[in-house]
Amino acid sequence: MGAKNVCVLDGGLRSWKAGAYPLSVDPPAEAPPQVFRAAYDASFFRSLGQVAAGIHSLSKLNYNEKDPSVGLIIDARSTPRFNGEVDEPRPGLRRGHLPFSVNVPWDSVLDPTTNEFLSQHEMLRIFNQAGFDPMLNLKAKVTFSCGSGVTACVPLLALAHFWNISLGHFSVYDGAWSEWGGLTETRTYPSEITAKVKIT
Repeated sequence: MGAKNVCVLDGGLRSWKAGAYPLSVDPPAEAPPQVFRAAYDASFFRSLGQVAAGIHSLSKLNYNEKDPSVGLIIDARSTPRFNGEVDEPRPGLRRGHLPFSVNVPWDSVLDPTTNEFLSQHEMLRIFNQAGFDPMLNLKAKVTFSCGSGVTACVPLLALAHFWNISLGHFSVYDGAWSEWGGLTETRTYPSEITAKVKIT
């Protein structure tokens, strides 16, 4: 949104504590008032209509064909949610995932003991296993989605940082499954279920 000099602490508070760095419970000192002018970059986000149009374009192709003008959708939700094996945590949402999307759970690129990013080699295996090659699948923007448009940014950041890929190659569908999976009153958008268990 136009903020400069932004960074992410790899591992978050857990890693900070593990490194025995100082902690404080004091409220932060009040900063002097400043003027911030947000610079909204619409190219970084995908709307419902844009995602639907991309999926419609892909539906005209054979499933394994590549259309460089459409790009790939990476869903960062857990695999059981992606596969439609469990209900969504938000009431009223359908099970499943966006057609033609692949699954890279946000926490699969993090070390479960430290919360830090895995090595580039380990993450490459995870992305490749999902059907995404960081060096080949960048002919068009890669769109990231999840439940509400937040955890989608974790695998996005991993790709941008470890492969030195410009953020211009990525976009976030911030409506995410909360929007796509909940449109049942006016229009229901297509979804896929790849559950390995029978759903009744």
